[in-house]
Amino acid sequence: HSSHSARAACGSQRHHRLRHQLWSRLRGVRVRVRVRAPSSYEADEVNLHVAHSDVIRGVGVFAGQAYHCAVTRFPRDILSPVSPAVPVCDGCPTGQTLSYDHCKQHPEWVEVDTLVEYARNQSAANTIAHIQNLESAPLYFYRGTHDTCYKTGAEEATVAFYSRLTLDRGDRNLISYEGSVGSNHAQPTLSWGAVCGGPPDKRYSYIEACGYDGAGELLKHLYGSNLTAPHSSSSKPENLLVFDQSKYWVNASHPELKSPHLPSDGSAGLAGQAKAYVPQRCLATSKAPPGLKCRMHLYHHGCAGGWDSVFYNGATQHSGFNEWAEENDIIVIYPAMSSWGVTEQSLSGCWDGYGQTGSDYSLKSGAQISVIRQMVAELAAV
Repeated sequence: HSSHSARAACGSQRHHRLRHQLWSRLRGVRVRVRVRAPSSYEADEVNLHVAHSDVIRGVGVFAGQAYHCAVTRFPRDILSPVSPAVPVCDGCPTGQTLSYDHCKQHPEWVEVDTLVEYARNQSAANTIAHIQNLESAPLYFYRGTHDTCYKTGAEEATVAFYSRLTLDRGDRNLISYEGSVGSNHAQPTLSWGAVCGGPPDKRYSYIEACGYDGAGELLKHLYGSNLTAPHSSSSKPENLLVFDQSKYWVNASHPELKSPHLPSDGSAGLAGQAKAYVPQRCLATSKAPPGLKCRMHLYHHGCAGGWDSVFYNGATQHSGFNEWAEENDIIVIYPAMSSWGVTEQSLSGCWDGYGQTGSDYSLKSGAQISVIRQMVAELAAV
């Protein structure tokens, strides 16, 4: 595929621009929402999961740092003047902050017990859901062997964080970690995307064809190995819907903790529209068996993956999630970011993993977490 053909494929989809709320198109959704984090800004999805583990029942992470790691000072950290990229630091003197991406680039500095203690304290203060919810959560992790964005040890710290809080027996009953596929910092697919482990290819962004079904392996671990395997034509292009995401914008609580650069419209940087894949049997107009309940899965794109980007269009059409969703009655919501703020990350449509929306970015009151929670509240009625 070329960049042109990828965009043409997006344009040829029969998207429905919904003129009313998305939930009016859906059958009942089971209260078993799962979130999947893609490459680039997956820290936000770990934060979302920990903050709302009472509703978000599991998480899949394609290369991601541990909860609250990006703004936590560890003894070996090298400090620098406060910058817009890392405006928040827990444990730093006034006027100083951490080096950007210290958890990714220097995983040997990370002390996981410090992060677990922070989560326990926030749980006790009710600023996040009770961490006991994490004990039984299914957790999937992936890192490509050629990933230079997340150095060896970074993803392992994320696994270690959850390992302190889960009841996993050590036999993959709850935690699954795949670290042997030769991809770069990317989501792997069976056959669509850039050359696996090859040079960067702007036609596909962070998606690589590795002969490994990342979507399928993740979903089977989160929902159960008895899922029905799809075929290449399982998904229905007409069921990839465009919906009004601005309906879920909300001015989060604790404005005194928010960044002055945060948009005042309640968007928290999210785009005005986004896509959702709704399996045929999950459409309210379908002739599905009475009482059918469809599950919901959230897919958060990575940096440079905001609305109408190459990454976003590729992920919503070719990442493999829609095919599995169609065969197993799973609604996939693809929230979309826009360009906002003053930092390289926010301007390129990244989710906030560094406190750029405010010091409470990883808590229930976080600006972006609040918008996603509003979305889940309406679509899943939880």
